[in-house]
Amino acid sequence: MKSKFVSVVPPQLSHFDFGEDSINSGDSVSLSCNAHKGDRPIKISWFLNNNTIDGVQGITSTKIGQKGSGLNIDPVQDIHAGRYTCVAVNKAGVATYSAELHVNGIATVTFIKSTLSLYMLLKPIPILPHISPFESGEDSINYGESVSMTCNVHKGDLPVEITWYLNNKTLHGSSDTSIVKTGKKTSALTIDSVKDHHAGIYTCRAQNRAGFTAYSTELHVNVPPQLTHFDFGEESIYSGDSVSLNCNAHKGDRPIKISWFLNNNTIEGMQGITSTKIGQKGSALNIDPVQDSHAGRYTCVAVNEAGVATYSAELHVNVLPHIAPFDSGEDTINYGESVSMTCNVHKGDLPVEITWYLNNKTLHDSNDFSIVKAGKKTSALTIDSVADHHAGVYTCRAQNRAGYTVFSTELHVNGIRAICL
Repeated sequence: MKSKFVSVVPPQLSHFDFGEDSINSGDSVSLSCNAHKGDRPIKISWFLNNNTIDGVQGITSTKIGQKGSGLNIDPVQDIHAGRYTCVAVNKAGVATYSAELHVNGIATVTFIKSTLSLYMLLKPIPILPHISPFESGEDSINYGESVSMTCNVHKGDLPVEITWYLNNKTLHGSSDTSIVKTGKKTSALTIDSVKDHHAGIYTCRAQNRAGFTAYSTELHVNVPPQLTHFDFGEESIYSGDSVSLNCNAHKGDRPIKISWFLNNNTIEGMQGITSTKIGQKGSALNIDPVQDSHAGRYTCVAVNEAGVATYSAELHVNVLPHIAPFDSGEDTINYGESVSMTCNVHKGDLPVEITWYLNNKTLHDSNDFSIVKAGKKTSALTIDSVADHHAGVYTCRAQNRAGYTVFSTELHVNGIRAICL
């Protein structure tokens, strides 16, 4: 029993931070930890100053998709200051990433003598939502990887309604996009497997009674090639004809390099085969003239920075029969001797029909001639006792679905049978 080696990919975490400014005591804040690479299942845990966050007042974590976790602190207190570490674990290994949270202390209240000023100070003034800057984690995301974005309103009156948009169209939770509310002022958007249609401008819009604010970031997706299918047609190609194929990458980021292979070998240097670049995403293969050596599996390989795509088609070549040269064995055969000729088709598609002719007249197995099929591609003609009427041009005709070929040789007979008086 052969053992099968399976490669498991360890987690890789997208970078995150709390922003450049310190957080005021009493505000809320959140983080999103996303494993953009790594085989599932992945377990994600959070730590504050190397201690688990479990049981720490005001701190909660929420699972985001299959490779992410959201951390929410509401309200922020001075005990929450410190180093937050996300730890992602799977069968292949461990990945960690940390960010520092700085908390501003509670401001001292100064008593104001003026009754009007005190009234103005205590009068509630609606505060617009303030969204912490966020991004997708990488400049570009490869097709099939995961990505997470967290919209955190670190300042502003409650309640806050958070809505996500892609290219100005409202997003809702779906089979390929997860939107999770991880706190009163936080929403996390996760895509477990990025596709080309996920590329675009992502906008978080936060609204409360004071109004709304929005923050946007662009997601670039590295799209691997996708090839349009092709074939040589349903019919086989005849030897001597010409044939061509077009390989086109209808999707995929440029530049795309396209190469051709025949039976897993590069076509470079193969006689009769050429390839021509068509635009920036295509290549044409041409075979002229087709030979039996060109039969086989042709594979187009398209490569860009995001990945590789291949597609193959089989070329069946109808090969004419090729007859090995033969003769009667001697320049001249004596009267009464025996002679044999063998017609062997050493190349060509089966089935092959072989027919013998003498001076363009069809020969059949008889008392005069013995014709024996010695294999699928071989026929032997034998004359046990040569006579003068056996002299002439013998032709072997071999025919298959690709056509026919012939080979001829002349039999010379010496002497004439003696007549007794």
